[in-house]
Amino acid sequence: MRLLVLALTALVAGVAFAGPQTVSLGLGMLEKGRYRLAVQALKKEIAKSPDRPALEIGLGRALGELGRCDEGLKHLLPNASKNRFDADAAWAVAKCSARVDDAAMATYWLEFAHGMAEERTALQVALALAYYDAGDLALAVDVVERIYQREPAAPTHELALLRLAVAVGDVELADELLFLLDHHTQIKGLGARHKLRGILELDLGYPLAAQATLLAYIEHHRADARAVQLRIEAIRRAGDAATARALLVARSALTDVDRYPYARAVRARVQADVGELENAQELADAALASTPFEADAVASAWYVARARGQTQTANALAARYELVQPNPLRTLDKLVPPTEPSP
Repeated sequence: MRLLVLALTALVAGVAFAGPQTVSLGLGMLEKGRYRLAVQALKKEIAKSPDRPALEIGLGRALGELGRCDEGLKHLLPNASKNRFDADAAWAVAKCSARVDDAAMATYWLEFAHGMAEERTALQVALALAYYDAGDLALAVDVVERIYQREPAAPTHELALLRLAVAVGDVELADELLFLLDHHTQIKGLGARHKLRGILELDLGYPLAAQATLLAYIEHHRADARAVQLRIEAIRRAGDAATARALLVARSALTDVDRYPYARAVRARVQADVGELENAQELADAALASTPFEADAVASAWYVARARGQTQTANALAARYELVQPNPLRTLDKLVPPTEPSP
C-alpha cells in the first residue's frame, strides 16, 4: 500500500486521459491547482447542473487533493462507475482509495485505468509500484521490463525509482541507485517521489535518513496519514521510542488504529518499545485476528512476542512472515531499534 500511494500521487492532478473538455470555472481552478477555489466553484456549478458527471468527478479530485478523500470518493465512485471508459475518473478513484488505505479498491481502479491507457508510462509505473508493494514481484518486474522495452533510454525519475524498487535483496545495487537518484533527479519539489525515497530508505535499513526525508515531505503534505505513520516508524527504528510515542498522541487523527491498519502495527511496536506490553499485545492480537496473513500484522505480533520473551511464539510468527512477505528487503531484523538511541 505504501508505494501505491506514492505512485498515484506522482502525477499532476490535472492530467486528463480521456473525455471531452467542458468549459467550467471550477474545472479551470482544478487544472491550475487551486483546489479550495475549485471545490467552492464546482459545488455551485453542480447545484445548477446536477447531470454533469465531469463536475462531480472534478469535485472529487479537488477534495482528494485537499486530503478530504472520504468525501471525495462519494463524488468519484458513482460517476466513475457510470463512465467506465473515463481513465481520468478511474485514476482519481484509485488515488483517493490509496490515500484512505483501501488497497484493493485502489489497485482495481488503477488496473482499470491502465487497461484504457496502457501506453502511458506513468500508469505503468504506478501499476508496477503497486504490485511491488503488494509483494507480487513477478508482476512488478514484468511491467518494468515492458517499460524498458518500449523506452530503453528514458532517463525519467519514475524509471530510476522502479529500478530501485525491483532491486529486492540486492542492497549494493539499491545503494548505487540511491546515489544515482541524488545526482540525476531533482527531488526539490517535495512531491510523491520524495515520499517514495523515504520509504525505500526505510526498506534499506536507513531510519535516520528516512525520517529526515519524510519530515521534509510532511511539512508540505501535513494531511498525508501514511507519511506521518512511516515517519513515526522511522523514528522508532532509529531508537527514539519516546518521541515516537509522543507523535502518536500529537497526530492522533492520522494514527487512528480503527481507520488505518498500518497505524495499528506501528502503535503496537511503539508501545512494546516503551514497555506498554499489555496494550501492545492487545493491538497485535486484534490485527492478527482480523488479517492473519497480512505482513504488517504478522510482523507486529512477532515484535510483541519477542519483546515479551515468548520465543516459541516469535519463531512461529517469523516462519509465517517468511511466507506472507516475499520482499527480502523487508526483513524482521530491520524492525528492531539499536540498543542505544541514535544521536
